[in-house]
Amino acid sequence: LRYTQAVFDNGQAVPMISPLRNIHSLQWGKPTSYIRAEAEWAAAQDRINDGFGERATPAFLIFHLRANYELPLKATKMYMSSGIENLLNTHYREHLDWGGIPRPGRNMYVQLGWYF
Repeated sequence: LRYTQAVFDNGQAVPMISPLRNIHSLQWGKPTSYIRAEAEWAAAQDRINDGFGERATPAFLIFHLRANYELPLKATKMYMSSGIENLLNTHYREHLDWGGIPRPGRNMYVQLGWYF
């Protein structure tokens, strides 16, 4: 959980301050593999400074699902990570995203790696 509040001497909000934000996660697994569910939440940010071009940001709640599997080899280790981010395809933007451009909708990734 993270929260910051800052104001200038004249009482106006300092620009570029993120709202209250939190990420919860629940992970199940073994030493070589896991599945993790995440919930990412941010409060609305309406404490803005118009003089710097900031716009208010609505609150959002998004969910992610991630998995990882490691395959130990002799002197090395291979792994595969995958996930689905923004599982419910929520339309949102974070407060520090300028221009009102929304974040990506539902997206998936797969990553292969090799430790040596």
